[in-house]
Amino acid sequence: MKKTLKDSVTPPLLEAYINTKPQNEWNQFTKNSARRDQIHKALRSDQGSVCAYCEIDLIPANSKGSADFRVEHFHPKSDKTTTRNWGLEWNNLLAVCHGGSRKDVVDAKARHTKPYTCDVPKANNIWDDVILNPLNLKSGPCLFKFDRSTGLFLLMSITARNPLLIQPEHRLPSTSSISIVLGFKTCAESRSTQLMKASQNTLTLVSRTNTPGLL
Repeated sequence: MKKTLKDSVTPPLLEAYINTKPQNEWNQFTKNSARRDQIHKALRSDQGSVCAYCEIDLIPANSKGSADFRVEHFHPKSDKTTTRNWGLEWNNLLAVCHGGSRKDVVDAKARHTKPYTCDVPKANNIWDDVILNPLNLKSGPCLFKFDRSTGLFLLMSITARNPLLIQPEHRLPSTSSISIVLGFKTCAESRSTQLMKASQNTLTLVSRTNTPGLL
């Protein structure tokens, strides 16, 4: 994963829709193909047509299958606990792949895989302070340290001085800091995937990729 540089200007059709129907939902907005296509085009342009999470290319639909592309709401659009309309907020939208969950996509043999990844495990959970938001990644300090003896990438300790992933109030019980271990495993897929498992004192992030690199 790398920082997503989103255009700060809300696409015109989305801005106009918000001004006239601010309480409407995302599904209502996307019923209009022109509005939907403008958002898709803007997101693809901002992200270079790669998934905001795993950076796999977002292949468009063709005669062999549907597009491996969808719009992700980093903060769930289903959250109705405040008056904020997360569904129509431009800075809450990301372009992502289907995370291996769709068997009808182009190149399904390589892309329809398990375990499911990217936004699929997150589902409608509010993990704003639990996982990295591609829009808010910073250039430093360094997130990982490579351990030559084990071949693992170790996340630098998370402390009050270095709150990279998890805010103190959202940490697991009885922990003053949480370490995250990142392991690379070669596999046939071209996708870079992440599987999160939480235990009492450790949050483990297992990544598999055929080309080790940054999340």
